[in-house]
Amino acid sequence: MPEFLKITLDDKKWIDQLVRAADLRYADYCFTNMYVWQDYYSLCAARIEDRLAIRLCNNTADGSSVYSFPIGFGELFPVIEQLRADAAARGNRFVMRGIPKSELNELKKLYPDLEFIFKRNESDYVYSAERL
Repeated sequence: MPEFLKITLDDKKWIDQLVRAADLRYADYCFTNMYVWQDYYSLCAARIEDRLAIRLCNNTADGSSVYSFPIGFGELFPVIEQLRADAAARGNRFVMRGIPKSELNELKKLYPDLEFIFKRNESDYVYSAERL
């Protein structure tokens, strides 16, 4: 079972390493955002193999946890299986958010029976300077 803990400043080095390896520029994976907002969102993190796993507690209508897509490198399937086991141990259904488009096809192959829902309001966005 993964050990999810509060993020400390000492975690910055390994978290930044895995974020760089994923080559994603999502706000959810910015160390500063995770660190500053962790209490508000009940966010905790775990290093599972060579991936960063994030769990947001009590962030659904039924009070269960939501997991962010585990970024980094290495095999994806065993990491997701650990997240699914963590959700089951908590009596929660497994919900994952922030799935990069580049990973969606692999996830659909690994889990053809899962439902994937796009939520536009939860997507990252960029403002143009002119429109601000």
